[in-house]
Amino acid sequence: MTTTTTAPAAATTVLDQYVGCYKDNSLRILPQDLRIYTLLTTTKCLLHCHGKGYTYFGTQNRVECYCGNSIKSGYEMVSDDECSHKCAGDTGTMCGGAWRVSVYKIPVNA
Repeated sequence: MTTTTTAPAAATTVLDQYVGCYKDNSLRILPQDLRIYTLLTTTKCLLHCHGKGYTYFGTQNRVECYCGNSIKSGYEMVSDDECSHKCAGDTGTMCGGAWRVSVYKIPVNA
């Protein structure tokens, strides 16, 4: 009897660190890139921004994904209760709110 063992494929895991909920405006706290996903999840946004080399990503208003290399100064951090819109693609996760963005940092070694 011959037994063949196959090792599982290496998974690509990119972790994120939640920074907080911020008020946003038309100039954008994370202005470098915007992507709209009808079924947004934090993972989709994370992978999009990480794939483009950004160090921060944010979700807003259920479907909006923003990327940037820094959090612009002058934006106020507010209570997480203000980032209470559920992600369109994952209702178990919050994706910002109206002019509120849930900001995450992508670790350098990701």
